[in-house]
Amino acid sequence: MSQITSPIILDSTGQDIVDAIESLSNRANDTENFTSSDVADGSATEWTSVTPLASGEVHSSIFAKISQMFKNIRYLYNTETTKFTLIETRLN
Repeated sequence: MSQITSPIILDSTGQDIVDAIESLSNRANDTENFTSSDVADGSATEWTSVTPLASGEVHSSIFAKISQMFKNIRYLYNTETTKFTLIETRLN
């Protein structure tokens, strides 16, 4: 009996299109290079404006914006912690 195989479809360069699509379908182990704006907990001393995420952005841009958002969260945490410390100091 003969074994049934998927047809080979070649593009204009001779690359098997089915193999190319299958190789692109699993991106779980891909790495992305981007510039991180995040800092250690105590080092977030200023707010960084983040432009809104938009459709069609590349992964590195999305990750850079998320990194900026985390830095801003650390800044807010540091700011609020400082306020509570000042209030406690004044009460004591």
